[in-house]
Amino acid sequence: MQDLELGITLVRPCPTWDNEEARKDTVLTVEKYGTVPRAYVVCDEEKDGAFQWWLIENNPPEEHFVIPGSDHMVMFSQPLLLCQYLLELGSKYL
Repeated sequence: MQDLELGITLVRPCPTWDNEEARKDTVLTVEKYGTVPRAYVVCDEEKDGAFQWWLIENNPPEEHFVIPGSDHMVMFSQPLLLCQYLLELGSKYL
């Protein structure tokens, strides 16, 4: 129960899609954004899985990987697999 309560206090909403002011101030170009290697974590039990694949198709990362048995909070549902993939990505791109 302590872990759940801690997790809830650490998660903060991120108004990425509905913040009109942030969209006006953010200009994404190859020079500003395209130079950073990107990877995408696909959570295979996410409620809106189609949206994850839409993001990958419309903004292709260098690679993506699927974490089986993971939901929206992959850091809670499959923390060891997530860490494994992040370590692999870190060793490849850093």
